[in-house]
Amino acid sequence: MIKTERLSSKELLKFTLKSLENDKGIDIVSIDLIGRSSIADYMIVVSGNTARQVTAMANNLVKKYKEIGLRLSSPEGMSNGDWVLIDANDILVHIFRPEVRDFVKTKNKEKQLDKEADKLINSTPKNGKLILLDEEGENLSSSDLAKLILNWSNNNITSVNFAIGGAFGNGLKIKKTADKIIAFGKLTWPHQMVKMMIAEQIYRIETIIQGHPYHK
Repeated sequence: MIKTERLSSKELLKFTLKSLENDKGIDIVSIDLIGRSSIADYMIVVSGNTARQVTAMANNLVKKYKEIGLRLSSPEGMSNGDWVLIDANDILVHIFRPEVRDFVKTKNKEKQLDKEADKLINSTPKNGKLILLDEEGENLSSSDLAKLILNWSNNNITSVNFAIGGAFGNGLKIKKTADKIIAFGKLTWPHQMVKMMIAEQIYRIETIIQGHPYHK
């Protein structure tokens, strides 16, 4: 075994990335956790085409770690090669098969969508209504939207909230909860512009309800 001085976390990161690159790792991503987590300084995510490549990359990396005198616990997931986790003290290395990586990414996306949905739902008063903007929503005219809101107002609805989806769009939870789903066409708009468009529509709706000539 070749013993060397202990590498810094940054040096160990470069050492690890080089090993994975040499083993033809796919879609290698390194994430800086310094100041954000006490578990590790960096996390690396990489894919292998097959279970065999996943375990081969893991075995080779563990071997190289031992050669530089790094002590680490046994990797997790080596038996099936779907997802191997190596805890290299300052660095966490996740080695996936592509299908498993996509599955984990999808699960994280669903969690984020549910989290965003809860915020939007909780910010809507009990005696309020929630209008969700979604590209698959109904295309209404300003007059139709004004009629809808007027009808709610006549039924003692005290507030109407407009919700804009986040980076991942809208999940099933918020779509099922929303009282109305509308669209501003099929085009994708920047959030800041959508906010201005909603503000203009709110003013326009109020003028329609009040019979003001602005809308005409």
